[in-house]
Amino acid sequence: MVVSDTTTNDPTEITEQHTTPDDGVKIFGSIKNTGNTNSMTFRKLLTDVYGVTETVDTVIGPGEISSFSLLRATGVNTASPYTDYEVLIFSTVADQATTYEYHHVQF
Repeated sequence: MVVSDTTTNDPTEITEQHTTPDDGVKIFGSIKNTGNTNSMTFRKLLTDVYGVTETVDTVIGPGEISSFSLLRATGVNTASPYTDYEVLIFSTVADQATTYEYHHVQF
């Protein structure tokens, strides 16, 4: 999946993935702030099999790239697999938009 667009003041959903607890979400990718001036916020919302949601925000400066991966944990005493994964993008500072390019692969 590839998305190129411009940030807004409000969080904009880029992708949302749902799966069963047996499979878990397995995804990796990167996002690049293709703008020259303003920062953007890359928000990941992760929900596990127990319904617990974790929010992870990353501020990405002009020209910077952020890579990410989310793989299912296996074995005894490991974290539960995530069943939902949502990505939101928005301007870090209101009314200071920037452009971005987002790539991910789910397997």
